[in-house]
Amino acid sequence: MIKNFWHQALNSLSSVFLLILFVVAGRKLGDEAFGKFSLALAVAFIFQAILDPGFYQITIREIARKKSVVTQYLANIVTYKIIIAAISFIFLATALQLISIPKETVYAIIIMLFAELLKSIKNAYSSAFHAFEYFNLDALVWTIERISLLVIGTFALMQGAGVVGFCLVFAVVRLLDLIIVLIISKINICEPKLRFQIPFLKKLMIESLPVGLFLIILNLYTYIDTIMISAIRGDAEVGWYNAAFKIYEGLAVFPMIICTVFRPRISRTFYLNKPYFERLFPIGIKYVTVISLAVAVTGFLVSGIAIRTLFGEEYT
Repeated sequence: MIKNFWHQALNSLSSVFLLILFVVAGRKLGDEAFGKFSLALAVAFIFQAILDPGFYQITIREIARKKSVVTQYLANIVTYKIIIAAISFIFLATALQLISIPKETVYAIIIMLFAELLKSIKNAYSSAFHAFEYFNLDALVWTIERISLLVIGTFALMQGAGVVGFCLVFAVVRLLDLIIVLIISKINICEPKLRFQIPFLKKLMIESLPVGLFLIILNLYTYIDTIMISAIRGDAEVGWYNAAFKIYEGLAVFPMIICTVFRPRISRTFYLNKPYFERLFPIGIKYVTVISLAVAVTGFLVSGIAIRTLFGEEYT
């Protein structure tokens, strides 16, 4: 488990590359354009909850207990995501035509939704990597993606790319990244397939419902404020708000490292060895609590300095 912890730590800490990219974007795009990008990103995150209503957690639990079901889970979940994404795109495209927002923002939202679909499909395979405890492979693919986004995204911004061009970087990088993930999965876990087994998906939806409802509410709670600020106050204030919010999200990865490493082991021991589960679970809770408090206090103390240093006086 110690080795898994360090692999997951590398994976989570690679989120720093995204934070750096968002800092560069905030400075190069300016507060108003960065606000448009942040709005597109917020809509994409809410879209993510529709694409994955709790499948990620259920998949880790079930495959960790019985690895032979991996193909059935991945094939059905990926097919579900593609179908739901297609339906959602149609509804959203219609809705965006009825709302009075700039065309640039509309294009940014559509591109980021496509990028989010690619990321969501990758997440399905990421759950299998966790269930098999291939944390090294999972850390590898996520680190490569985030470094690629940082390098290519920074280059695009330096060349004068606007909001739409910057969003296109996410779509292109994640498309190439998904191809790599499918190849790695074929070699180490199972061959990528598509299936649409209605009885299986119905059963999976029922099992996922409690987690799915929680995630939908969590994503709405987390990102609806960006949409509200955009509608009420405008793009510049969305940019100011999200400069602070990206720092919060960057710090939040530290307690999540423990959660992610413990999840497959706890799932398996709950099923196979209850006494060991009862010893292991409180240890996980203790470490998460300590790290969360440390991160919260540190973030509170350095918040003002961090905003001015990273994003600049424009965001004060």
